[in-house]
Amino acid sequence: LKAGANSFKSAEFDRTFVLNLPASATGTAKLPLVFVYHGNGGSAGGMLTATGWPIIQNGETKDPFILIAPETTADVNGTKPVLDWRYGEKVFDVDNRELVFFDDIVKCVSAQYSVDPTRVYVTGMSGGAMMTTFLTVNRSKVIAAAAPLSGGYLHTWPKDATKVPMLVTWGGANDAAFSQNFDLLAKSLMKSLTDAGTFFAMCNHNTGHKIPFTLVPHQWNF
Repeated sequence: LKAGANSFKSAEFDRTFVLNLPASATGTAKLPLVFVYHGNGGSAGGMLTATGWPIIQNGETKDPFILIAPETTADVNGTKPVLDWRYGEKVFDVDNRELVFFDDIVKCVSAQYSVDPTRVYVTGMSGGAMMTTFLTVNRSKVIAAAAPLSGGYLHTWPKDATKVPMLVTWGGANDAAFSQNFDLLAKSLMKSLTDAGTFFAMCNHNTGHKIPFTLVPHQWNF
């Protein structure tokens, strides 16, 4: 692995992710991992630019972290799906290529760099936020905290899921895209978290389906 774009085969698909490394990545101190998932039709590079996570990473000297932005992949026939990430299908664990891809990245990065396994975090926007929540629920023993931006969860909440703290952010009544009402999805997600007894904080920025650039420092603090 190296800084920048990396590729390997995961679940029989060629997969790519962007790896941003702090200066201390080659040291012995155990570093957190932060996963950032782009929305439908987006890209890893575009997501990093839109959110400003690399700025936070480069400016954070007291608590450096490794930043990872996964890319979606084409289907078997060479076309991309309408929904980039596989969060909507009732396919879980090792049968879901996105869960396998996440597992593979964590394993490979941890094998090469000094990673703190108790500090693996995930965030994303829109479809990437849906993937964030899907990962948090289905990899709850790995993920320490999550911060979806305009996301939700489309399945029954597992009774055995570990309670992962979550910062739920959305854009209010006008938060809609891809024929989805993210205002309702966010409220449904918070109800599921409440019913499960899981701690969460919420932020309604009330500006629609957008990424508030100034929110990222608060996500990292969370």
